[in-house]
Amino acid sequence: MCYMCAPIFIEGIHVRDRRRPIKEVVPTTGPWALSGTVTLPSGPHREGYAYKETTIMGTMLKDMMEQLGHLSSDIFNRTLRIVTVERAPFTMKRLGDNNETEYYGFCVDMVTELSRYLGFDYEMYDVRGFGVKKKSGNWTGQIREILNGNADFSLSPLSVSPDRQMVVDFTTPFMHSGVGMVTKAPELNQMGYFAFVKPFRTEVWLAIMVAFFVISASISLVSRWRLRSNVGDPQNDNDDKFTLQNSFWLALWSVMRKGGEPAPRSPPVRILVAFWWFFALIVITTYTANLTASLTVNRMSPTINSLEDLAAQTDIPYGLVRGGGYYKFFESRATEPEGSGTVFERMWYAMIKVREHGVRNYVEGMDRARNGNYVYMADDTTLAYDVITDPECKLMMVGVPFLHRGYGIPTKKGSPLAEALTLGILKMQETGTLDLLKSKWWPKNGCPLFGPAPEVKRGDIGLDVFAGVFMVLGAGILLAVIVAACEIIVTGKSQKKASSPSPLDCKGEDLENGYKPEKTVAQSGPLSQELLHCIQTGKVKITVCPTAS
Repeated sequence: MCYMCAPIFIEGIHVRDRRRPIKEVVPTTGPWALSGTVTLPSGPHREGYAYKETTIMGTMLKDMMEQLGHLSSDIFNRTLRIVTVERAPFTMKRLGDNNETEYYGFCVDMVTELSRYLGFDYEMYDVRGFGVKKKSGNWTGQIREILNGNADFSLSPLSVSPDRQMVVDFTTPFMHSGVGMVTKAPELNQMGYFAFVKPFRTEVWLAIMVAFFVISASISLVSRWRLRSNVGDPQNDNDDKFTLQNSFWLALWSVMRKGGEPAPRSPPVRILVAFWWFFALIVITTYTANLTASLTVNRMSPTINSLEDLAAQTDIPYGLVRGGGYYKFFESRATEPEGSGTVFERMWYAMIKVREHGVRNYVEGMDRARNGNYVYMADDTTLAYDVITDPECKLMMVGVPFLHRGYGIPTKKGSPLAEALTLGILKMQETGTLDLLKSKWWPKNGCPLFGPAPEVKRGDIGLDVFAGVFMVLGAGILLAVIVAACEIIVTGKSQKKASSPSPLDCKGEDLENGYKPEKTVAQSGPLSQELLHCIQTGKVKITVCPTAS
């Protein structure tokens, strides 16, 4: 696909039509262009041009024309073939309006600017692989395309290496990169409804409950033992008050830091309660501190913060693309038999020990890192883009990039294109164009590059944290209502049973109808419980009458 990317600046006209020949858009001759009088013959090259300064772009083109005058026949008005590798955000593909493959990305924008500066057209195609030298001496990927003459140059995140420099010419680097490390981002601890129980593990809560029942039973047993042994001062000690029920209550209000009755008076019980208070003090303060910490910072910290951390641990496997440039770098740092013990050597032997640690390509490495428990190493520029644009923000970069190299544009050995492209790159760096393109394709807004930031809560604790506490309180209220209802039902049945007709029942029909006993009975003994109940409720009136002597 051929792109007409070199615009022509005419007075009042800016021609940049990629589909129509220039001769159909503007007149074939005339003194209207920046270069003065231009003639467009039937051939592909312009004739009779001499740049004049009319605009900023015209000044830049004039300066570059003067510096590259000896290359005019090699680059100007030519259609150059560019080979690339699909790798976001450098070069990506999509379907255009006519269902034709269209390239876009950082490298596409960069070559478009270069074509404007240097005045050439281009067509682009992609291959698989950047370029690796095989054992047979042959090259793969983009380097092979340049060596075979299929492409004039390549534009992709291709690092400059000594092996590649031996067979092709590189321009000055347009970007620098290092080896970055990416892994799955730690998940934030979800608070949940019962976050208030998280400061202690389950076994701790069980141990506290067991201790509560043990101390309650101990207080009750010690009190019973003292009573049966008739020890202590009966008037001062209150051992008889500490039943099992009261002992539970004492242990409970001690933990809740609320006063209650009865308070222990005997020395053995006071010793037990004192040790229980000390135990409760430690438990409450530890719980409060851990709860505060869990509500303040809600994040899991990554365990790998540097290359040394990665090499020192054995729990998380790590690797890179097998056979790639970085793979060969680690391989070259391994020495026999013992080696120098450098971090690169230790990492190399750790990676080759288990072949599965390596991956076949970049996509497989990113998938393994996204699934967790794996650290993938690749160019940090590409990793940074994938981390920032990850749809679910599951990735994060760790450590500091190492093994910094530059991305250059390779051309055929001895080709004058390297000099022209180098000048174009320097101009883009000088004008800030490269920085603008970097800001465009590596946006600052997106997923956090180094994982989720700590969520610091300063007093604004939501209801979701205490929802479980309110549930427990509601369960306690419901339980109290159920117990009260049971007491009412049981008491009502007891009263109904006690109110059945009897010789002394005050609820009899005859008594309510004004029945009067034939005899007056003098009650000299203690009143029965039923009669006392009737007197208290007002259903029986007692009249005291003197008896005959």
